[in-house]
Amino acid sequence: MEAWQLPACRCAVEEEKRRSEARRLTNLPGVYSGQRRTFENFRPVRGTEEALEAARHFALQDEDMRRALVLVGNTGSGKSHLLEAIGWECLAKGERPRYEYVPELLDLLRGAMSDSEGDSYETIQDRCILRSPLLLDDIGAEKGTEWARERLTRFVDERLRRDGRLAVATNLTQADLARRDAGAWARLASRVFGEQGGVRVVAMTAGDYRVGGEA
Repeated sequence: MEAWQLPACRCAVEEEKRRSEARRLTNLPGVYSGQRRTFENFRPVRGTEEALEAARHFALQDEDMRRALVLVGNTGSGKSHLLEAIGWECLAKGERPRYEYVPELLDLLRGAMSDSEGDSYETIQDRCILRSPLLLDDIGAEKGTEWARERLTRFVDERLRRDGRLAVATNLTQADLARRDAGAWARLASRVFGEQGGVRVVAMTAGDYRVGGEA
């Protein structure tokens, strides 16, 4: 190898390290396995057409620049696939998306409050608040505690207050979420579903979209 080639090789190695770290920070499923769910491998079926269009528009920011997108559908309707696809598309554009599966996120936060070995509570919180877009998967699948409600409401409030973008996948309608615990979740439902505007809500009416366990 000629000496003049070495700097170029080092640059390539450094660039790959940078890209690898950017992928890791997204927390997207498929970062390490390579089994990524993208727009290209999404299988459009009846009942997913509007959601696919809305997810593409959100990722490309080429519709009406709404800050938030909510995908509502039964388990297996394909909403998680589209949420992940948004993340990969935004990463390719140079954005800093962050994907969180809500039940696992809340478990991490609880653990951080009592365990000094892992990431601090503030570090985990900042990853959700400062990176954009934030992708929250399966709101409503977590245990319906007051603590969980407060944490999720804070994250959603902070994202919208900072003009950050937010995409959510959930099995629950606004009415379903608002009724949890005798109406205690009504404030979060109002924020997620955008009673103040700026949110596009799309219902996915497909049957079981999943193949091999995909959601």
